[in-house]
Amino acid sequence: MSHHNPLLLIIMMALLYSNSVNARSQSLAVPNVFSETALRFNLPSDLLYAIALKESGTTIIHSKTKQKRFQAWPWTMNYNKKGYFFKTRLELYNAAQSLVNSGNRVVDVCPMQMNWRWHQKRFDDLWQATNPKDCIQEAANYLVEISKMNNRNGWMSIVGGYHNLNRNIGNNYANGVKRICKQYQLNCFS
Repeated sequence: MSHHNPLLLIIMMALLYSNSVNARSQSLAVPNVFSETALRFNLPSDLLYAIALKESGTTIIHSKTKQKRFQAWPWTMNYNKKGYFFKTRLELYNAAQSLVNSGNRVVDVCPMQMNWRWHQKRFDDLWQATNPKDCIQEAANYLVEISKMNNRNGWMSIVGGYHNLNRNIGNNYANGVKRICKQYQLNCFS
């Protein structure tokens, strides 16, 4: 029969809890493509990446160290309210093109989840839309367009409009992005 030291158990639980709290409020390194694009479009430095985390964020486990890292995934598609994460751009493109060819244009692609039905005019073709750099740039351009709309004052309203111009739907989305910014100590709304 083993006896557990209650003090040791309390200390271990406290350490586990503090580690989980730290993991939930850790900062993330923002990839250069996001911060450079934000600077070029005069957006808050981490806002694009926070939106990408909301749209295509997934936990990656390093194959050797087994360390977990939350990041935006470049080759992501959403169709019929289900997310798909592909290993390569070509896999993403082929899946999206197959849907589009069969008449399904309501397909979101890339880390920013640009909807092909509503945003295809921003790209030369679907292949360009699956290029993360081009997609991030067009998402930034769309945020600037939203910022010029009537009654879109402040980044929360603009971010909500990115998801849906209906404020009731958009506000919930913006609050989700705000939670991500806080959780990962991102500079999103200043």
